[in-house]
Amino acid sequence: MPSLGIGELLVVGIILLVAVGPERLPHVTRTLGRLYGRLRRAADELRRALVLEADRMDEEDRLRDLRRRRQEADAERQARAEQTGGRAQPESGDGAAAVGASNPADAPITPLEGRVPEVIDEADDTAADALVAIPPGFTPEEWAEQPEHIRELIARGRKDA
Repeated sequence: MPSLGIGELLVVGIILLVAVGPERLPHVTRTLGRLYGRLRRAADELRRALVLEADRMDEEDRLRDLRRRRQEADAERQARAEQTGGRAQPESGDGAAAVGASNPADAPITPLEGRVPEVIDEADDTAADALVAIPPGFTPEEWAEQPEHIRELIARGRKDA
């Protein structure tokens, strides 16, 4: 919005005083103030609606990308299984068997640290943080970058499947 200095406001005030008259000036300024407030509220509401729509579109794009990545991983895993005759092969070169070598979407959700603490002190936030579940297909860093509403969508999708 354009900024008005003291001089400009004084000129506008004098013009209003001459055009409207001193008796009706308080009523006119009050009406103009209300109209300005309504205009600001409408502009703020429009801005909020646009931001929410942009977030929703971004959420859909992320979900579509996640589904595409899962399909690619499934296809790669299936091709690897066909090459090995259906036997699960370790993904790392150390010879250890891959845990949950089937579809990662079917794999159980594992805790962030890969373990569940034996005793959880409710006052201890680090123990509670260790229980944050990361779905298959995400690294801890990728999962931490996801907004909360995306995490909820993914969790809902896993429950529905």
